[in-house]
Amino acid sequence: MAGRAPAQGGSNQLPTGFGRTLVGVCARFVIYALAIAAAILLAAPRTDWFQLATARMAAVLIAAAGIPVRLEGTLLYLRNRTLAVDLACTGALMIALFAALVLAYPLPRKTRLAGLVGGVAALLAVNQARILGAAYVAAAYPRGFGFFHDYLFNVGMVVATVALWIGWLEWARRHA
Repeated sequence: MAGRAPAQGGSNQLPTGFGRTLVGVCARFVIYALAIAAAILLAAPRTDWFQLATARMAAVLIAAAGIPVRLEGTLLYLRNRTLAVDLACTGALMIALFAALVLAYPLPRKTRLAGLVGGVAALLAVNQARILGAAYVAAAYPRGFGFFHDYLFNVGMVVATVALWIGWLEWARRHA
């Protein structure tokens, strides 16, 4: 069975020229990452809506999982712990990292847009699963909450972000 011919003149490598070399992609990533980070820092005082939306969705999912929860603003009151949904809990930083990775890669705008839409949706879902996991650990294993929240779930978000980017690259390569 014949496979699909590799894009860009029979090669799976990027075409030459600045922005298409590894150095160019890295430089573009740094520029996009700095621009997005600056935008987040400037917008931080006005991100209440995103924190509220994240907390509301988390409260729905936590209740659906059978864990008693009461929501007040961005605070999730569990039986034995209160979870505060701040900007770091929204997944915004990992979404920003993913966006910078996608935007830096020299592919057509349509392909990058598809990556952004799909990746952001997936990261929002992964982040909700992370908050649900934190609530479960807080309810079932309160002594382990710090480890799970501070280490395991945060590393999981980074791994999910990189895995989504690699998955998008593979998809883009096959559909280019």
